[in-house]
Amino acid sequence: MIEDIFTESIDETRSLEYDDGDAIFYFIDTMDWSESALMPTACLYSNSGDDEIVFDLYKKNHNQCQKNKMGRYKTDVGTFVKAYVKQKELMEEKYGIEYEAPDGEIMDYTTCQQAYVNNKMYYLKLGCREDNGKGFAIHAYTDYYCSKKSTDAYWSNTDFSALTMSWGYCNNCEGSSSSYNAYGNNNYNNNGGGNNYYGAYYHASPLCSTAYHYKASCGWGCSRTANKAAKNGFSSYSSGGNYGYNNGGNYN
Repeated sequence: MIEDIFTESIDETRSLEYDDGDAIFYFIDTMDWSESALMPTACLYSNSGDDEIVFDLYKKNHNQCQKNKMGRYKTDVGTFVKAYVKQKELMEEKYGIEYEAPDGEIMDYTTCQQAYVNNKMYYLKLGCREDNGKGFAIHAYTDYYCSKKSTDAYWSNTDFSALTMSWGYCNNCEGSSSSYNAYGNNNYNNNGGGNNYYGAYYHASPLCSTAYHYKASCGWGCSRTANKAAKNGFSSYSSGGNYGYNNGGNYN
């Protein structure tokens, strides 16, 4: 069984995607996030492809995420986690808010990794726990792109204690590094950053800019499942399909 194998040491891990760590931030964003906010709601496990994080975005005058909701969206776990960690690191740099980032092992698994365990090959990627709508796990996949989950158990030796997520809490869309602090809280591109490589990278709010850029709609079923997870942890949604809790469930 793979669950037994995965308790052993991994012989070798190789990334299957080119990723310089910040590649997902190379895009142009014209939004002004200075008075907006984001609230992570739930981590939704998928029986097949990418697991996804559901989040709410709020416009200015949101009163701690109590009103003026822009919408409810979802994006893949790897993208959201990279943006969340980037935001926390910039907040630490600018405001001195202490933050201990997850170790390199966890961040490596935000993209698909080819792993050799006892001379046998697997594909591993960070996703959501099956038994909790607010936790993370490493899952095994059967293909090169980590698009089809293996029916075998996932590797469970990874320590996720450093990967904390403020589920259900209002996160202000702000954060800047000293290199572009002169631009204040507005997005760099709103202040003459220009349509170029560096302008596409320097976002005053990595979390909100990135989550919004890579967002997908979270429809009624998705929202219902996320609400159950936020309230009760692991919930059941059984209309059949790829997503859901316990017995699967389709949402969109």
